[in-house]
Amino acid sequence: MNELELQAKLAKQQNAVHSPVSIAVTAGAGTGKSHMLAERYLHHLESRLSPLEVVAVTFTEKAAAELRARIRKLVTKRLPSEADVLAELEFAQISTIHALAARICRDHWQAAGVSPDFNVLDELEGKIRNAQWLDESLEHLPASVYERLPHSALRSILQSFFDDPVTAERALEHGPEGWAALVEQARKESLKALINKRTWLEAHNTLREYSGKLGDKLEDWRRWRTKP
Repeated sequence: MNELELQAKLAKQQNAVHSPVSIAVTAGAGTGKSHMLAERYLHHLESRLSPLEVVAVTFTEKAAAELRARIRKLVTKRLPSEADVLAELEFAQISTIHALAARICRDHWQAAGVSPDFNVLDELEGKIRNAQWLDESLEHLPASVYERLPHSALRSILQSFFDDPVTAERALEHGPEGWAALVEQARKESLKALINKRTWLEAHNTLREYSGKLGDKLEDWRRWRTKP
């Protein structure tokens, strides 16, 4: 990277750090996103916000710990006289998205509709518990249900509900009278997504390029075979 490119990169990072509005940064690994995020956090502290008023979230515990360490180092260097800020930083919400959600649910457990002493399952515990709930649900289904659908299909359906309970709850709010409209809407959305895919467009253009002329017997047969 030459000097002009480096200066342009630094200018963009500074704009992102001091932006008065929400921003989205898209960049590859090792391009300075974590450094920029720590600088933006410090910018809010220099604007007289308390660390207890700023939220920073990451995807992993390791990344959260690294971000807190970066911010602590910046505060020590740039705000050496702000002992209160450094102390509050240890209690600041710098965590994973899951930890933030858990804290919100604990602080507002009634609005969240959960028990105040709930626990967050880890990945392995979640899989084990979901498997137990799935087996229990299948055992309690009436025999009349199995007369209409095979066990394998029911297991697949219930598994999808457990994998995405929020979407399942929304889906179950609709009675069968609205299913036809929902299916048609999903069909249109899927078709729209398909024809906008680059691979589909390339295949479509290839077929058009190599298709036979009108009246060609082989082309007529091909069109007949591929007719929906």
